[in-house]
Amino acid sequence: MAILGLMGDYPGVGKDTVAEYLVANHGFKRFAFADLLYEELSQAYGVTVAELSRRDLKETYQRRFALRFCKDLEFSRVFRKVHPEVWLDMPLSPRLLLRTWGTEYRRAQDEDYWARPVFTEIDATPGDSVVTDPRLENELNGIVKRKGKLVRVDRLSVKPEQLSDHPSEIQARAWPEDYRLSNEATLTALYAQIEHMLDTLRQTAA
Repeated sequence: MAILGLMGDYPGVGKDTVAEYLVANHGFKRFAFADLLYEELSQAYGVTVAELSRRDLKETYQRRFALRFCKDLEFSRVFRKVHPEVWLDMPLSPRLLLRTWGTEYRRAQDEDYWARPVFTEIDATPGDSVVTDPRLENELNGIVKRKGKLVRVDRLSVKPEQLSDHPSEIQARAWPEDYRLSNEATLTALYAQIEHMLDTLRQTAA
Protein backbone atom coordinates (compact mmCIF):
# COMPACT_ATOMS: atom_id res chain seq x y z
CA MET A 1 0.00 0.00 0.00
CA ALA A 2 1.41 3.38 -1.05
CA ILE A 3 0.40 6.70 0.49
CA LEU A 4 1.21 9.97 -1.24
CA GLY A 5 0.73 13.35 0.42
CA LEU A 6 0.53 16.32 -1.93
CA MET A 7 1.99 19.62 -0.74
CA GLY A 8 1.78 23.06 -2.34
CA ASP A 9 3.16 26.35 -1.08
CA TYR A 10 0.10 28.34 -2.21
CA PRO A 11 -3.33 27.75 -3.79
CA GLY A 12 -3.72 26.76 -7.42
CA VAL A 13 -0.53 24.74 -7.92
CA GLY A 14 -2.42 21.68 -9.21
CA LYS A 15 -2.57 19.21 -6.33
CA ASP A 16 -6.13 18.22 -7.23
CA THR A 17 -5.04 17.69 -10.84
CA VAL A 18 -2.33 15.29 -9.68
CA ALA A 19 -4.77 13.47 -7.39
CA GLU A 20 -7.38 13.15 -10.14
CA TYR A 21 -4.79 11.58 -12.45
CA LEU A 22 -3.71 9.09 -9.79
CA VAL A 23 -7.33 8.13 -9.07
CA ALA A 24 -8.36 7.81 -12.72
CA ASN A 25 -5.27 6.06 -14.05
CA HIS A 26 -3.78 4.14 -11.13
CA GLY A 27 -6.70 3.34 -8.84
CA PHE A 28 -5.62 5.53 -5.93
CA LYS A 29 -8.23 6.46 -3.31
CA ARG A 30 -8.48 10.21 -2.63
CA PHE A 31 -8.53 11.63 0.90
CA ALA A 32 -8.50 15.20 2.19
CA PHE A 33 -8.32 16.49 5.76
CA ALA A 34 -10.41 19.49 4.70
CA ASP A 35 -13.42 17.50 3.46
CA LEU A 36 -14.96 17.40 6.94
CA LEU A 37 -14.02 21.05 7.49
CA TYR A 38 -15.98 22.12 4.41
CA GLU A 39 -18.94 19.99 5.49
CA GLU A 40 -19.04 21.51 8.98
CA LEU A 41 -18.71 25.11 7.81
CA SER A 42 -21.30 24.64 5.06
CA GLN A 43 -23.78 23.36 7.66
CA ALA A 44 -23.00 26.26 10.00
CA TYR A 45 -23.81 28.78 7.26
CA GLY A 46 -26.50 26.89 5.38
CA VAL A 47 -24.55 26.94 2.11
CA THR A 48 -23.24 24.16 -0.10
CA VAL A 49 -19.70 22.81 -0.09
CA ALA A 50 -19.50 23.88 -3.75
CA GLU A 51 -20.20 27.49 -2.77
CA LEU A 52 -17.40 27.43 -0.19
CA SER A 53 -15.05 25.78 -2.67
CA ARG A 54 -15.35 28.27 -5.53
CA ARG A 55 -11.76 29.35 -6.18
CA ASP A 56 -12.85 32.62 -7.81
CA LEU A 57 -14.73 33.68 -4.65
CA LYS A 58 -12.63 32.12 -1.90
CA GLU A 59 -10.81 35.37 -1.11
CA THR A 60 -13.89 37.57 -1.66
CA TYR A 61 -15.51 39.16 1.40
CA GLN A 62 -19.25 38.49 1.20
CA ARG A 63 -22.04 39.62 3.51
CA ARG A 64 -23.69 36.18 3.49
CA PHE A 65 -20.63 34.94 5.42
CA ALA A 66 -20.92 37.56 8.16
CA LEU A 67 -20.92 36.08 11.67
CA ARG A 68 -24.57 37.07 12.07
CA PHE A 69 -25.50 34.23 9.70
CA CYS A 70 -23.42 31.55 11.43
CA LYS A 71 -25.51 29.01 13.36
CA ASP A 72 -22.56 27.94 15.54
CA LEU A 73 -22.48 30.55 18.30
CA GLU A 74 -19.35 29.10 19.90
CA PHE A 75 -17.45 29.53 16.63
CA SER A 76 -18.66 33.13 16.41
CA ARG A 77 -17.31 33.74 19.91
CA VAL A 78 -13.94 32.18 19.06
CA PHE A 79 -13.74 34.06 15.76
CA ARG A 80 -14.30 37.44 17.44
CA LYS A 81 -11.69 36.61 20.05
CA VAL A 82 -9.15 35.80 17.31
CA HIS A 83 -10.27 38.70 15.10
CA PRO A 84 -11.48 41.42 17.52
CA GLU A 85 -11.78 43.93 14.67
CA VAL A 86 -14.68 41.97 13.16
CA TRP A 87 -18.28 42.92 13.88
CA LEU A 88 -21.40 40.77 13.41
CA ASP A 89 -22.46 42.19 10.04
CA MET A 90 -18.98 42.52 8.56
CA PRO A 91 -18.56 40.61 5.26
CA LEU A 92 -16.08 37.72 5.57
CA SER A 93 -14.32 35.49 3.04
CA PRO A 94 -14.64 31.71 2.85
CA ARG A 95 -10.86 31.30 3.19
CA LEU A 96 -10.71 33.32 6.42
CA LEU A 97 -13.62 31.34 7.87
CA LEU A 98 -12.14 28.00 6.83
CA ARG A 99 -8.74 28.79 8.35
CA THR A 100 -10.24 29.99 11.63
CA TRP A 101 -12.71 27.09 11.89
CA GLY A 102 -9.99 24.58 11.09
CA THR A 103 -7.21 25.85 13.34
CA GLU A 104 -8.29 28.27 16.06
CA TYR A 105 -11.65 26.55 16.60
CA ARG A 106 -11.42 22.77 16.04
CA ARG A 107 -7.68 22.10 16.35
CA ALA A 108 -7.56 24.22 19.50
CA GLN A 109 -9.99 21.69 21.02
CA ASP A 110 -8.17 18.61 19.66
CA GLU A 111 -4.96 18.71 17.61
CA ASP A 112 -5.96 15.55 15.76
CA TYR A 113 -9.57 16.58 15.13
CA TRP A 114 -9.10 16.54 11.34
CA ALA A 115 -6.26 14.02 11.05
CA ARG A 116 -7.70 11.17 13.13
CA PRO A 117 -10.75 10.29 10.98
CA VAL A 118 -8.75 10.49 7.74
CA PHE A 119 -5.95 8.21 8.95
CA THR A 120 -8.50 5.80 10.44
CA GLU A 121 -10.14 5.53 7.02
CA ILE A 122 -6.81 5.21 5.19
CA ASP A 123 -5.71 2.42 7.54
CA ALA A 124 -8.96 0.55 6.83
CA THR A 125 -8.85 1.07 3.05
CA PRO A 126 -6.93 -1.43 0.91
CA GLY A 127 -4.85 -0.19 -2.00
CA ASP A 128 -3.03 3.07 -2.64
CA SER A 129 -4.06 6.42 -1.18
CA VAL A 130 -3.43 10.06 -2.10
CA VAL A 131 -3.99 12.84 0.44
CA THR A 132 -4.49 16.18 -1.26
CA ASP A 133 -3.89 18.61 1.58
CA PRO A 134 -1.40 17.69 4.36
CA ARG A 135 -0.35 21.03 5.85
CA LEU A 136 0.30 20.63 9.55
CA GLU A 137 2.96 18.69 11.43
CA ASN A 138 0.66 15.96 12.73
CA GLU A 139 -0.78 15.42 9.24
CA LEU A 140 2.66 15.26 7.60
CA ASN A 141 4.03 13.02 10.36
CA GLY A 142 1.04 10.70 10.02
CA ILE A 143 1.88 10.11 6.37
CA VAL A 144 5.60 9.62 7.04
CA LYS A 145 4.89 7.20 9.91
CA ARG A 146 2.88 5.07 7.50
CA LYS A 147 5.90 4.99 5.16
CA GLY A 148 4.17 7.38 2.78
CA LYS A 149 5.89 9.87 0.50
CA LEU A 150 5.45 13.63 0.37
CA VAL A 151 5.19 15.26 -3.04
CA ARG A 152 5.51 19.02 -3.55
CA VAL A 153 3.72 20.46 -6.57
CA ASP A 154 5.24 23.70 -7.90
CA ARG A 155 3.63 26.30 -10.13
CA LEU A 156 5.47 29.60 -9.86
CA SER A 157 3.15 31.25 -12.37
CA VAL A 158 0.36 31.40 -9.74
CA LYS A 159 2.57 32.39 -6.79
CA PRO A 160 0.96 35.30 -4.89
CA GLU A 161 2.92 38.44 -4.09
CA GLN A 162 2.66 37.69 -0.38
CA LEU A 163 2.47 34.21 1.13
CA SER A 164 0.12 33.59 4.04
CA ASP A 165 1.67 33.37 7.51
CA HIS A 166 -1.23 31.38 8.96
CA PRO A 167 -0.11 28.19 10.79
CA SER A 168 -2.15 26.08 8.37
CA GLU A 169 0.00 27.33 5.50
CA ILE A 170 3.57 27.72 6.78
CA GLN A 171 4.45 24.31 8.26
CA ALA A 172 4.36 22.34 5.00
CA ARG A 173 6.52 24.97 3.28
CA ALA A 174 9.42 24.11 5.58
CA TRP A 175 8.86 20.35 5.37
CA PRO A 176 11.20 18.38 3.06
CA GLU A 177 9.55 16.59 0.16
CA ASP A 178 10.42 13.19 -1.28
CA TYR A 179 9.46 14.19 -4.80
CA ARG A 180 8.85 17.48 -6.60
CA LEU A 181 6.54 17.95 -9.59
CA SER A 182 6.59 21.05 -11.80
CA ASN A 183 3.21 22.14 -13.13
CA GLU A 184 4.49 24.95 -15.34
CA ALA A 185 3.99 23.42 -18.80
CA THR A 186 1.28 21.16 -20.23
CA LEU A 187 -0.83 18.50 -18.54
CA THR A 188 0.98 15.94 -20.68
CA ALA A 189 4.29 17.06 -19.18
CA LEU A 190 2.85 16.89 -15.67
CA TYR A 191 1.44 13.41 -16.25
CA ALA A 192 4.84 12.23 -17.54
CA GLN A 193 6.44 13.42 -14.30
CA ILE A 194 3.81 11.56 -12.28
CA GLU A 195 4.53 8.36 -14.20
CA HIS A 196 8.26 8.77 -13.63
CA MET A 197 7.64 9.31 -9.92
CA LEU A 198 5.51 6.15 -9.71
CA ASP A 199 8.18 4.15 -11.55
CA THR A 200 10.76 5.38 -9.03
CA LEU A 201 8.43 4.43 -6.16
CA ARG A 202 7.99 0.91 -7.52
CA GLN A 203 11.73 0.43 -7.99
CA THR A 204 12.42 1.67 -4.47
CA ALA A 205 9.78 -0.67 -3.00
CA ALA A 206 11.04 -3.70 -4.96
